[in-house]
Amino acid sequence: MWMGILLDIGILAVLGMAYYYWQKRKIIRVSREEVLADLDDFRLELNKFTEENASNSKITLFTNQFEDIFKTGDIKSLLELDPKALDSELKKFYEALCKQIKDHLKITSDI
Repeated sequence: MWMGILLDIGILAVLGMAYYYWQKRKIIRVSREEVLADLDDFRLELNKFTEENASNSKITLFTNQFEDIFKTGDIKSLLELDPKALDSELKKFYEALCKQIKDHLKITSDI
């Protein structure tokens, strides 16, 4: 009798852990997709801003650094860029994006 109860508890524990890991993978996948979509939106806005202000070398440098990092896919390196050359709207977008990247990295570091 006790063995049957322990077996049932063990099976429920295994199923619970499997469900937990499945949900965690789902959350990480959705978080990554959101970060990549927002990065793409920021990239488009940054390119528009760079075209409007092509004479500013700081903006061009920031855009080139962002493009290089974006192509490599190393989103952690995006946190190290200096957004001083950006206007206030793009700077806010960049700061919100950095916060989102930090949150995503915090989620994935728990694995």
